[in-house]
Amino acid sequence: MIRTFQSLTSRFRLSLALAAAALPFVTVLVFANVWVYGPMQDDLQVISDEIQARFEEVGSLQLLLAQSAMPPNDFLIHGGSDERIRFELMAGRIESIFGDLMRSTSVAHAEEQRRLSDMVQRWAVARKMGDALLTWPPETRLTEGAVVMERFDRELDQLTEDAEALLAHVRVELEGARDQSIKRRHDLNRFVALATAMAGILTLVLMTLLGRNVGEPRTVRRSVAQPPSLPPSPSPPKEEAPVEALADEQPSPRQLESPPAGEPAVDPLTRLWSRGSLQRQLAIETERAMVLETPSSIAIIEIDGFDSLEERYGEAAVVPVVLAVSERLRHIIRSTDFPARSNAGEFAVLMPATDLRQAVELADRLRREVADAPVSIGRRTASITVSIGVAGDGVGRAGQVGASTLLGRADQAMHRARRAGGNRVERSGVR
Repeated sequence: MIRTFQSLTSRFRLSLALAAAALPFVTVLVFANVWVYGPMQDDLQVISDEIQARFEEVGSLQLLLAQSAMPPNDFLIHGGSDERIRFELMAGRIESIFGDLMRSTSVAHAEEQRRLSDMVQRWAVARKMGDALLTWPPETRLTEGAVVMERFDRELDQLTEDAEALLAHVRVELEGARDQSIKRRHDLNRFVALATAMAGILTLVLMTLLGRNVGEPRTVRRSVAQPPSLPPSPSPPKEEAPVEALADEQPSPRQLESPPAGEPAVDPLTRLWSRGSLQRQLAIETERAMVLETPSSIAIIEIDGFDSLEERYGEAAVVPVVLAVSERLRHIIRSTDFPARSNAGEFAVLMPATDLRQAVELADRLRREVADAPVSIGRRTASITVSIGVAGDGVGRAGQVGASTLLGRADQAMHRARRAGGNRVERSGVR
């Protein structure tokens, strides 16, 4: 799946990354509004509306109870029939409000239910007294009827006071519900803010992960190419003429020359890489090291006294010496190194991602193995040695040395090792 995503165009990958990153953010908002915020708001509104309705009904009940004493009193004074109708209407409205309050009051409001029950019972008594007053005989309305009317007024005054106390209780409940509603809204807003922040962080993480490779330069992503496997080296040819001794003469210093046109990629004798392949690989490696800021090193190896030996005994006589050194070189190098035969008696090893210290350790190991492995030439055995110059990046300067500079310093270090007597390793780091 990752390869499929990386094969898409940069613009399409960026669009897909933005869409995938925005998805959790939108999901949180939709969830908060549809499944949490909206229903909670509705619930809080319902609770607030119910308490508000009870508050208004208790207020209406208090007013009706205070007014219900007027029809019997007017009847006792004037004796009209309209007062009976007015009282019946008020009584019906009062009883309807009592019924609504009893149904809307939950079990959690036990104190309110108890007060309502007491008020309902006392209203039943008061209504009977009012009905009796509205049918009082005319001859005793202003005497006995006035006494009963006084008791009826006291009963209604008590009911009115109870209604006022109930109204105060519902008012406190209403204010508490409103405070709770505000608190829950604040809590919900904090939850939505936290969820939104988490979604935003997840959005940035997804955008970073999905769009990390969008628009990266190819040179940064490209890893160093591993050199192909070297062909197997041929067996040393048999020599007819023995070599009596190795010459001690030292050749004059010289730099690697440019490869001639049409030079093969592999040296035909040692089956190591040729001088031209080395220079091409060195240019690639130094460019890669500069981009990635990784160290790289190179070692130049010269067989001590090779030129004098070749002049004295001929080219065919020194072939076993060249093959012996190339075999030691194959045995020492790592799979990531690039070994080459750069001249007749000279070799080079390019070591990618290797600092100067590591390169010197590898070169010194090669020097010891060459010195410890005598070469059989004809009926004689001769010991050979090598002079090695190593150059590489210094501390804090990784990937900042060019190809020509690296090669020149390694060559200078090799000449110093040769002038010091050979069979040694000299190093040349960045000054």
